[in-house]
Amino acid sequence: MNQKEFARNAVAVCAVSLCMNILGIVFRTYVSNRVGSETMGLLQLVMSVYLPACTLASSGVYVASTRLCAAALARNDQRVRDILTSCLQYGLCFGICAFLLLFLGADTISEHLLSYPQAGVPLKILSFGLPFLSASNALQGFFLSLRKASYSTVLQVTEDFFKIAATVYLFSLFSKQGPATALCAMVAGIAVGEIFSCICGYILYLRKSARLCAPRERSKENYLTQVAKIALPCAFGGYLRTGIGMIENILVPKGLEASGLTAEQTLAALGKFEGMALPLLIFPASFLAVVSKLLVPEIAAEHAIGNDAENKKTTENILTWTVVYAIFVACFAFLFGKNLGEEVYSDPTCGAYLTRLAPLVPILYADRVTDGMMKGYDRQITTVKINLLDTAVRTLGALFILPKTGIEGYIGIFCAGTVLNFILSFLSLKRAGNIRFPFRRGVLRGGLAALAALLPIKIIEMTTRLSVWAALGIGFPLFLLFVVGLSNGGERHLRSLTRSIRNS
Repeated sequence: MNQKEFARNAVAVCAVSLCMNILGIVFRTYVSNRVGSETMGLLQLVMSVYLPACTLASSGVYVASTRLCAAALARNDQRVRDILTSCLQYGLCFGICAFLLLFLGADTISEHLLSYPQAGVPLKILSFGLPFLSASNALQGFFLSLRKASYSTVLQVTEDFFKIAATVYLFSLFSKQGPATALCAMVAGIAVGEIFSCICGYILYLRKSARLCAPRERSKENYLTQVAKIALPCAFGGYLRTGIGMIENILVPKGLEASGLTAEQTLAALGKFEGMALPLLIFPASFLAVVSKLLVPEIAAEHAIGNDAENKKTTENILTWTVVYAIFVACFAFLFGKNLGEEVYSDPTCGAYLTRLAPLVPILYADRVTDGMMKGYDRQITTVKINLLDTAVRTLGALFILPKTGIEGYIGIFCAGTVLNFILSFLSLKRAGNIRFPFRRGVLRGGLAALAALLPIKIIEMTTRLSVWAALGIGFPLFLLFVVGLSNGGERHLRSLTRSIRNS
């Protein structure tokens, strides 16, 4: 992929992703205002079971489809359709198994593991989307191998649109029948989104595959073997992580209740932290995930031909600008977090969470980009190991710390796991590409620019009725101007400041 094509794909995908994430925040706000924090907490519990089921349904088929189809296209192999058919067969096999396990075990899981019997029906509804999820993953891998990022974007937009439309429609029909019915409407929307995304993906595949030559011979059994050889190792790491994560999500509510919270208070606390505050904090990083995903094949290609100098330059630049941007988000969340929580959710507790989590933002964002770059350096197995360790640490914390500390301990465990994950990931990336952490160009430049832009606005906000959106609209352009100024004329001063800090 040349630079212009990459730039077009990145800008297009980021723009669509940003719009859909904004729509998602608006939708989440609408839902939380309709159902309340307790129902949002129950949704988090249901999703803690559904996400492992999604891992079982996909079972690494996305990676297998991408690699096998890309290799076949590079060789000009005419059997690409057979390869994708094998990937779809593999995916549907695991998708149907995941559907049966979740549907038949929903009542047992909700009663004995989650200790919330009312979660059984939502889990059964979610199970119907699993076979379609697995098929959609295989199709998305095929589109990525074609370097058709726009196709994957279409599938994501289709899924989100139908999810939101179905949920709003069901809310209009059953709005007066209680929280349990509202939860069923939300999960039904998720299942509908998966179904229509798969249908749309298959239609796009039929249009694209019409241009591919039909093979003279067929040997699907061999391709199924190749799919399994690639997908199963990836799936095994995913099983371990989601399994431990599921245990963590089961232990967290029990630990919070053991600390003295009631079941309703536990659901409300988890709903505000995981379902409302944390997604709002991570939302500005949505385009970073898109860019890092698109960069994986580029870093991998340079790494394969031994162009380590170019990879080092690219990786350090990505990490630098990620840190600069993340520091602005962190400063804004710290200074205006309470206002933002009130404005978006009309809940001061969410605003307090945003303020307290603000110092963690640069680590969260940098960790997200670092994981993507490690895949380009063929360090995905290391990433799985680090994520497993992170999840295990959080699980042990939920088992031994939460009963004594409550929600405060849960926030501390989350922060500690995130910091540990990033440190280990960056050390691995440093060994892979001799990467240096951008302290001067990233931390100092971003910190000085963010403080210079936001502190005067905060002072004005304290004495006037300046809205949080006006503060953001004024602060971000000022921040960009200060960053450019420090990049052009302030580099020498930054070096002097760095030396002073090191000497002290």
